[in-house]
Amino acid sequence: MANQDSIHFVFDHVHFYCHSLRPLEEYNQLEKLFTSFDNKRGKKSSIEEGRKIFEELGGKRKEHSLVNQDVVEQLICGFGLRISGHRYGASTNTVLLTSRDPTGIKFLLSAPSSSPATDEGEDKPFYQSSKITEFVNYHAGKQGCAILSFRVASGECQQIAENYKKMHPTLLCSEGLLEYEEDGHTVRLLEVYAYYAKEDKKGDVGTRIRFIESSENRVGASILPGLVHVEPEYPTEVTEACYADHWVSNVFDRESFLQTLNDTLGFTPKVNFNAGVVGAGEAVIESTVTGNNPSVDLTLETVLKDQSQVYLPINNALSKVGHVHMFLEQLGQGVQHIASRVPSLVEAIANANHSREMTGYGFAFLRIPRSYYGTLSLSDLQKAGASEGLSKAVLERLVASQKANVVGVVDMEITKEDVLALDVGEFANELKEKGDAVSACVLKSRYIQLWRLLRDHVDEETYLEIVRNKILVDIQGNDILYQIFTSNILNEKSGDESPFLEFIERVCSQKCDKDGNAAQVRPGCGGFGIRNFLTLFLSIEVSKAMNDLEAAREEGDQKKERVAAKMIEEFTNQLNASNPILTMISDAMTEESDILDELSTCQDAAKREELQARLQVELKKKEEGQEKLKVTGAHYNNVMKNIRENGV
Repeated sequence: MANQDSIHFVFDHVHFYCHSLRPLEEYNQLEKLFTSFDNKRGKKSSIEEGRKIFEELGGKRKEHSLVNQDVVEQLICGFGLRISGHRYGASTNTVLLTSRDPTGIKFLLSAPSSSPATDEGEDKPFYQSSKITEFVNYHAGKQGCAILSFRVASGECQQIAENYKKMHPTLLCSEGLLEYEEDGHTVRLLEVYAYYAKEDKKGDVGTRIRFIESSENRVGASILPGLVHVEPEYPTEVTEACYADHWVSNVFDRESFLQTLNDTLGFTPKVNFNAGVVGAGEAVIESTVTGNNPSVDLTLETVLKDQSQVYLPINNALSKVGHVHMFLEQLGQGVQHIASRVPSLVEAIANANHSREMTGYGFAFLRIPRSYYGTLSLSDLQKAGASEGLSKAVLERLVASQKANVVGVVDMEITKEDVLALDVGEFANELKEKGDAVSACVLKSRYIQLWRLLRDHVDEETYLEIVRNKILVDIQGNDILYQIFTSNILNEKSGDESPFLEFIERVCSQKCDKDGNAAQVRPGCGGFGIRNFLTLFLSIEVSKAMNDLEAAREEGDQKKERVAAKMIEEFTNQLNASNPILTMISDAMTEESDILDELSTCQDAAKREELQARLQVELKKKEEGQEKLKVTGAHYNNVMKNIRENGV
């Protein structure tokens, strides 16, 4: 294992290879339009007002599409990123996009500058079109994320190269250690193949890891040589800064990649989802989150912006069904998604959705079943004080008036007055008497599952915004994790596998040490969300089933429509059945982490023995929860297999 304390990693950039990029002037015009638009509309404009403002500024609204999108355009219009560097050269065109804090996320995108592509006139290999051709050919002609790049300290590129040469020599790229003099300072680069090929111990040419070091630490600037730096103008009203959180790979051999990262970089596993724990119907995967152990003291003020804690989740498929299997089948192994932190996810996603509805530009997001957030049941109404008769009457009238569906999902725009106006017949007097409690129960049902997790940590309007914008929520101890995933990016037709983006917010609790002083904030607070991990997996499958349902309706294919509807129903049932088990696992993981923290500093032998006993209890709870999750997963595996093979 490499000495993990001797290499200092910082997230630097992700490098996407695309088929084409538009002229720089077009992107600059788009930036100016959306900067003016975002500043003028602010955060409170209605959809109609926003559309009018966009047209007044010369914008032309378009129909949003889930395919054939320009990801540079999406990043500019959907999350307010701006071009802060570019290189339009003889072989490739490249743009660098950053958020309003230049120390945060960096998206580098390159495409061939001519057809046919040529390396002629380009002396820097990382800008040569042959690299794009190699990537695209490996990935079945598709675009995607080609390189994960980390900044390291002076001399560490050489150390990493020696580690690879000693332990994994076939993963070293042929260019070797490169060195450039630029603007009076020295830049060194090293690229290695991320994974081993499926069939042999040679490097898989489809994905690289890039290490960069510079003799001068220019704050926020990408130090990739050859980029022309520009000062971007960001909207003042609605744009948030974004910071790298984790980068996820789908691979054939998870253990091999974990071992490589341990041997060469000193990375160690942080979270492990064992075989059978994460599954959606027949689709089953394994996943491990690995990463470094930086020597950094984090506070509530610094944890958002810290880029030294590197997390790399790694997935492999255990079945021949589902997203991870299809990704590997269609594209080969590679980067599944890029996750970025923001200060306020609810605000950022509400803004992104509003902007898309106003203009047609930006990102769409995975669809989450409303039942994830809450449903109204007879027992809920009775707990609120309603009789069984009134409870039944309220539910029946809500469904009849289309204020709720048959499974108890209540209309988002329902009001207290709507509930009080229900015609409940003989129970009218009881409704009048208990109207406040009954209406509060009905309105709260829209987010009751979230409330059971978060209680009064957030107010009602925030709960409703979470539901409206289909944001995922998890909790570990007193830490909260908000997540959302975009629909696929860089996909050319419906049904194609391709990468996507994730945006998250980690709400870290402030704890105190035994002396009453503020304790350090744990990197990655809020965890990696076993609940959200499973929900992501389920939501990918549900979104596909929803798309199949809509396509079947358009085609008039009733058989396909029934199958798709049944799949949505059963995926939702699996999610609902898994929720209490996930809570059990999450609570056990929180306790486990807290106990391990205590053990790391405890010197008293008797106290250590007590902590070890408590640790075993929590480990057993976690193991029991994972076994229950496997049983639930196996049940729905059989259910979905039956639907696939026999229909409805």
